[in-house]
Amino acid sequence: LAAGGAPGLKRYAAAHVLTELFLDHLLIAQHPPRLAAFYGFLNRHRSASLRTLLEAQPGIAWEGFSAFLVRLVEVRFADGYLEPAGLLERTDRILARLRQRRLEPLERAAALEALAAHAPLALRQLDAFVAEMQRWRAMPAAQQ
Repeated sequence: LAAGGAPGLKRYAAAHVLTELFLDHLLIAQHPPRLAAFYGFLNRHRSASLRTLLEAQPGIAWEGFSAFLVRLVEVRFADGYLEPAGLLERTDRILARLRQRRLEPLERAAALEALAAHAPLALRQLDAFVAEMQRWRAMPAAQQ
């Protein structure tokens, strides 16, 4: 999905945003317990180790970030990733923050068609990526 010469839309902004959201969608849709695990992690956000990690980062205000995580859980933010229409809505909201125009109906339809066509290959690639990350995580630190 490239905007080409469409006014008000940077050439690849929409494609990049939608691709990232689509990969999140596939990860969740393929294995629904991941969504519960995501919310579980966010609910544990007040853990001392996470707070210590984040407070060590310059420019991160813990209280503001903590409130942000609470809002993410309350509105069940990632639930919108379960359906393609939710991906398009989220894409439009991100594009607005980037000062880009919303996708037009024909662009939305083309995006959904392209995502559906690429889903099988993307799923195989995600499976390989997840397996590699699990293998890497299981390695002793000295071998990483």
